[in-house]
Amino acid sequence: MEDIISRLYQCISIPTIYTLLNPILTTFFILFYCLNWGDHPGKVPNGATPSTVLSQNPNMFDFHITCNDNASPACSAMDTYNRAGQIISDNLILNTKIIVEITVERRPETFWGATYPAKVFNNLDDIRRYFPTALIKQVQPGFPPTGTDIFITINSSRDPDTYYPGTGQIQANQHDFLELVLHELQHGLGFETVWYQLQGNDLFPDFDYTLDNNGVVTFQSFKENIFDYFLVVHPIGRGVERTTPYVQALNTMAGPFGKTYNNMGDFYNGVIQQQQQQGKSYTKSMLSMATLPYRMSFMANDGNDPIALETTYNPFKLGSSISHFAKDVYSTTSDFLLISESQAGKTLEDKVAAYGNDPGEGMGPDLRSLLATMGYELRIPGSPPVKSSNKITTNNSTDSKLKSVVNNRNKKKRIVAL
Repeated sequence: MEDIISRLYQCISIPTIYTLLNPILTTFFILFYCLNWGDHPGKVPNGATPSTVLSQNPNMFDFHITCNDNASPACSAMDTYNRAGQIISDNLILNTKIIVEITVERRPETFWGATYPAKVFNNLDDIRRYFPTALIKQVQPGFPPTGTDIFITINSSRDPDTYYPGTGQIQANQHDFLELVLHELQHGLGFETVWYQLQGNDLFPDFDYTLDNNGVVTFQSFKENIFDYFLVVHPIGRGVERTTPYVQALNTMAGPFGKTYNNMGDFYNGVIQQQQQQGKSYTKSMLSMATLPYRMSFMANDGNDPIALETTYNPFKLGSSISHFAKDVYSTTSDFLLISESQAGKTLEDKVAAYGNDPGEGMGPDLRSLLATMGYELRIPGSPPVKSSNKITTNNSTDSKLKSVVNNRNKKKRIVAL
């Protein structure tokens, strides 16, 4: 379960996020935003164009850098971090600051950046559903501070292949650092899946458990992120299917809460055998869907076509499969930002000019639709703010169900994005 890297997906938007957190009460409060029209457009790095979405929105991101490689320009790139935060602040209505911890260090892996969000969960639908604190802070006023909301690791081993704004012209082999940071922040906002536990020919969602000194596994619950709640698969010969019922069924097979297994292998084998005995193949089907083109999508609330997710890697690729938009669909569209393989030799501004996406500045319409479906509010230039129908609205009884899970085990996980 350690050093796992991955995230993303797509699904059906039938129930609202409001009903996920408070299925009993129909309304308790509607969250209004705190929009400060003060003069705080954010500092723009050399060579970058100013924000064209709305020029006077406060930057709602606070960045803190831990530099373990003083030679890396990423250690002194605060202008770029702030620029990325400003772009998101110009696309989304954010009323509470999002805290981002960035660690710059040389890593042996090939990734440029890796991200994971701090999360909280509640127990509904017979599973644990996790929500990024960056989102909860926006929709639940008074949510107790949890410290850092987004953790990003920048791999300075890739500096020769990275273009830092303000350092001249981008070279053919370089990837734009601003695009990288903006990409990683989307994962921190909640663009990540739990479907990444690869076991032979089976793909499992992550699960909560305890492990004693003898390796005995005490099962708690399979889980899904809010992103996964809108994830759907397109099985060959069948209609569109949500993946949440898969997780619910696996929970029943593996449980009840507190059931013990001799070791991790015993756990996975036990759940696979349970599926076989019941004539089910959830985990095998998920691996098949995750490695066949156009078989997994995110079903947004706006009624548009499903958002195609990355399922072209075969074998399954941790950190890329499911966790990005389909590259063959989106690489030359205004939603280029969230594909798994960034195009070298072009800056973020170059791609916006070539593929459209002004005023989104890199955040395309499908990305904004995805974020709105998860519960964020969109800011549309020249129009009243667009409120998502998916509101995380809570009362005191619901608050008591939310538990912080920002623990050491979660901090060992990474979402490799680029």
